[in-house]
Amino acid sequence: MPSLIRKNLPVIACAVSQALALSPASAALPPDAVDATRATAYASPGLAIGKILQGQASVTHDTWIRYYQAGTQALDKRLYALAEQRLSAALAELRRRNVSDIRIVQTKESLGRALLGLEEYEDAERILTDAVMRASKLGASGDGARARASEALAETLFARGKFTKAEPMA
Repeated sequence: MPSLIRKNLPVIACAVSQALALSPASAALPPDAVDATRATAYASPGLAIGKILQGQASVTHDTWIRYYQAGTQALDKRLYALAEQRLSAALAELRRRNVSDIRIVQTKESLGRALLGLEEYEDAERILTDAVMRASKLGASGDGARARASEALAETLFARGKFTKAEPMA
């Protein structure tokens, strides 16, 4: 390793740690994953930098984050077709990586809302029902996501005229 890099490794490690703390990627990760990477950066800067350069650090879901953020931004602007496209790509990325955490619930909840906006109620109901069930399995860590998915599911059921099913969720 060149001496200039070796000499500045602690500074580089600190910058990497701060970038992880501030990056949108780390916001979507559990705090312990970010803390573990940050601890590695301080304890063994060379190892942490090596992992980041090899793409093995905690920030490995860049593609999901890009698609998810683009999808939720489109959803906020009521561009439902674009939101569906981006969120479907985000969901495909999670499936490709075999992820089964809160990000699946968040993505499905947003995708369900996009489908609701497109008046594709049957698909929205199916996706949101799955999101609610997955959030329930996550326990306390999925409570906020379960509430949002349940609300969206209730809206979908109401739009489909399934008032008796929607009422307990509202």
